[in-house]
Formats: sequence, structure tokens, C-alpha cells
Amino acid sequence: MDRDSQVSQFHYDCTNIHIDYDKSRELPSEIVDRWMSVLLSEIDKDEIDRVLDLGCGTGRFTKPLAENFDAFVHGVDPSAKMLQVAMDNYQGLACDFVQGSTDEIPLDDSAIDMVFMSMVYHHVQDKGKAIDEVRRVLKRSGKFCIRNSTIESMDSYYWPHFFPSARAIELRRSPHQQDILDLVSATGFEVVYSTPVQQEFAVNAADYMRKIGLRGLSSLKAISDAEFAEGMKQMDEFFRTQEAHGPIFESIDLFIFSVDG
Repeated sequence: MDRDSQVSQFHYDCTNIHIDYDKSRELPSEIVDRWMSVLLSEIDKDEIDRVLDLGCGTGRFTKPLAENFDAFVHGVDPSAKMLQVAMDNYQGLACDFVQGSTDEIPLDDSAIDMVFMSMVYHHVQDKGKAIDEVRRVLKRSGKFCIRNSTIESMDSYYWPHFFPSARAIELRRSPHQQDILDLVSATGFEVVYSTPVQQEFAVNAADYMRKIGLRGLSSLKAISDAEFAEGMKQMDEFFRTQEAHGPIFESIDLFIFSVDG
């Protein structure tokens, strides 16, 4: 297996990333509400009864999807550790959590009205097979939503400038916006929405340092402890030379597709 394959096949269950994952990626409730508002502006909630949160991880979008779409949500993820966190956090919610992969989604044909993938696409090895699987489980006119970083949004993040090996990983595995549009459209979907969304990731520099310091990003887990420590030191020195920071924003692309016929 070559290095690029090893990088993109990050094995969450071989690490302890699940422990601080939610804290490292926590978003203010108003930002989560904004993501849901964008989805609801393009998708009629009355047409959505069952949602697949594919690559749900610890389930941080499972609850808002269930509540905002008034739907039952199936959370599917390959990581047993991440799913255990989700099951512990969301007991009693209209959802279930099942271990599975994008290559072989453990759901029946035409069982789902909407598939949501957040920060998963860049991890997928066989993207064509995954998209075929998404189409298989979707009903006619079902919606496929991809929330993911792209090459074009990379410069909106501070942290990659201080961790060169992690930045190299991200550059190798991150898709271009047009690559997503072309591949999904070629597999029988129509583009409904394709726009980057600006989100507040941290309230200030200290909050940003705290979140990145939790090392909840897979590319930061993949680098050496020494490089991570040096990068944190350099980032701290950088923020100390700047004027007081307010909220820190980043850009994440959102794509919404509809099954073509």
C-alpha cells in the first residue's frame, strides 16, 4: 500500500481520537442552526422521513438533523469507538447507530429520503462505489448532501500553516470543488446547491488554540508528537504577535444533489 492510501485510510479505532473529538470540533449552537437553515432552504422537510447520517462519527449532526427535519436518522460509521460515543450521547433520540462503511451501506434499497455526509468524502477510498451505494439507498428524488473541506477552502484555515506534514496530508486527500460536482453528477444526480459556507469555528484565538490542541483532526493525529508540539508553539507565537482576535471563521463547502429521475 502506498503512502497516499495509508494517509487517506485513517483508522479511527486505532487511536483515542474519539475521546476529545466532539470538544475539538464543537460548533456554537447558532452555527449548527445555520447549517440546518441552509439545508432547509433547499430541501422540503415534508419530503424527508428518513435520513442517513453517513460517516456520522460521534453523531454531532445526527441530533440537529433529527430535530430540524422531524425525521428518523440512521447513523452509520465504520468506527466502533466513535459510534459508542454517539450511542451514549443520544439515547432516546429518534435515531439508531450501526457500524458500516460507504462501500456497503447496511440499509435496504430506496430506504432513505436524504443522505448527509459531513467531513467524510475525503476519507472515502472508492468514491464511485460510495456514490453508487448512496444512490441505491435513496428513494426517487432523494437528496444527497456533502459537507466537506476542499482544496479551494484550505487557505481559510490557520492551523495547516503550522503543521507542514499535516497540511501535506490534507492537500493529498482533499478534493477540488469541481471534482465533487463532476463525479456525483456523472453518477445520476443533479446539482441543487454548491456554495461554501462561512462558519465560526472559535470565539477567539485562545479558543482556537484549545480546539486544535485537542488534536481531534485525523491529519494532526497522523504526524509525530514532536511536530505537533512544535506547530502548537509556532501557532501560539503567531497569535501573540497579532492584535486581539475576535471570532475565527473557516470555510466549508456544501453540495446538495438530487437523484435524477
